[in-house]
Amino acid sequence: MPGKHLVLLPDAPKFTIAAVTDDFLAAFGLHREALLGFGVFEVFFHDEQNKGVSEHFLHSMYQVLLTRQSHQMADQRHRWPNVGTGELEWRTWRPINKPIVASDNELTGIIHTIEDITHSVQLIELTHDNRYLQTIINGFKEPLQVLEPIIENGQIIDFRFKLTNQAYASYANTTPEQLQGKRVGEVFPGYFETESFTNPVITFTTGKPLTFEIHYNKDGLDLYNFMSTAKLNNEVVIHFTDFTHLRLLQLKLESKIDELN
Repeated sequence: MPGKHLVLLPDAPKFTIAAVTDDFLAAFGLHREALLGFGVFEVFFHDEQNKGVSEHFLHSMYQVLLTRQSHQMADQRHRWPNVGTGELEWRTWRPINKPIVASDNELTGIIHTIEDITHSVQLIELTHDNRYLQTIINGFKEPLQVLEPIIENGQIIDFRFKLTNQAYASYANTTPEQLQGKRVGEVFPGYFETESFTNPVITFTTGKPLTFEIHYNKDGLDLYNFMSTAKLNNEVVIHFTDFTHLRLLQLKLESKIDELN
């Protein structure tokens, strides 16, 4: 039987383990001989940190005994040794207990099934964290981007948008969500010819932060920025100080002065 299952006898309150699937053993790094013939509470839930899980499990088992119907337990979060390292880590399981009923309606066993939803829960939490972070950086008035290098044959050929804010996304008349995951060169093909590509490459390669002034007159844009690049883990964080408005005023003033002369 595929899946993570224990077959338990209905000998409350012991609930002896009568069978266990290979998937269950592999998931938790256990051996069949260490489980078969033992009560489920002799093997599991005996530490203080999992005491709450033990109480929920016992309640569910008695529900199955009384009703002869499946009982879906609430998602359980508790610590369990990592199969590879042996270190305790938080896991989230979605357990259900199902009755095994004979033709004469006698309850002969209970199947305890576990679905490991740890990664799904972590993904949801990460999504919430990213939304919170996106809300914060969208409040920044100055453009900001976090780029992930795209490397081929040992060379950085482009960067991918990992994170941007609305101030930056407005350069492309879009949103941060629409930019995320795209290659910068797809959105701004002209950037390959400027320091907005070459300097982040230098920062990622050497780890050296850079600050420089750039006039970006590519891709239908005419922008003046101070750019600061810094390497963070395997990404490059770039902060912009946009002084386009001031620079254009300066150029206009210089033009007026030239006319007067």
